[in-house]
Amino acid sequence: NQQLAVVFQPIVDLYDNNKMVGAEALVRWPQPGEQAIGPDVFVPLAEELGLINPMGAWVFENACQTLKYWNDSLGQRLWMSVNVSPRQLQDPSLASQLEAITLNAGLTPSQIKLEITESGLIEQFDQVAQLLNELSNCGFQLALDDFGTGHSSLSRLIHLPFNILKVDRAFVSDSPDGPGAAVVTSLSSLATSLNLETVGEGVETAAQETFLRQHNYRFAQGYRYARPLNAEDFLEKLDKQRNA
Repeated sequence: NQQLAVVFQPIVDLYDNNKMVGAEALVRWPQPGEQAIGPDVFVPLAEELGLINPMGAWVFENACQTLKYWNDSLGQRLWMSVNVSPRQLQDPSLASQLEAITLNAGLTPSQIKLEITESGLIEQFDQVAQLLNELSNCGFQLALDDFGTGHSSLSRLIHLPFNILKVDRAFVSDSPDGPGAAVVTSLSSLATSLNLETVGEGVETAAQETFLRQHNYRFAQGYRYARPLNAEDFLEKLDKQRNA
């Protein structure tokens, strides 16, 4: 009933003065006069009720249309990251569906990064691997999200067509002085060896940002740069960046 909303958290380039280069699309369920219901509550419910596929398609279409609007408005070429739930990965037609939505929005799949959580790879691995290859062949970039929090076999993961490794906020927030910093460091080395780009999630402090940059993390996102914004506020922030 059009009660959901999509907001966008900036992703910045640590190698280019924290320039905004992309966004992660995040779905929310606003409640007038009350705190919004988080996706940790309604996404599992949508999966249980069999609504996750149409909801995921709606979020994806909204994200593509928003990206087209931003790029046309400012003449830039940003990218959009969109989460794909484990249940969506069970749909063998997902690649063709997402490709059609992307092209209909006037974009190319190379402008979209699909975020796959490590937990989504555990069940039906062979089927998921085939689907990920189909998505990659369409031209989508694939990001392994929340890496280090699941239980997937590393020997299997290295054979999947991922382009980006997103390091979970639990490890970033523990940096530079906590035990999680060792995970941030080791995952940087792993990503370099596998020729993957790296994104540090949940950055809130200058010290965390400096630590990521020192360990060759190219991209970052978190409250240090912005909380999730609606499409118009994001565009305004982009415009200010361009004119700075």
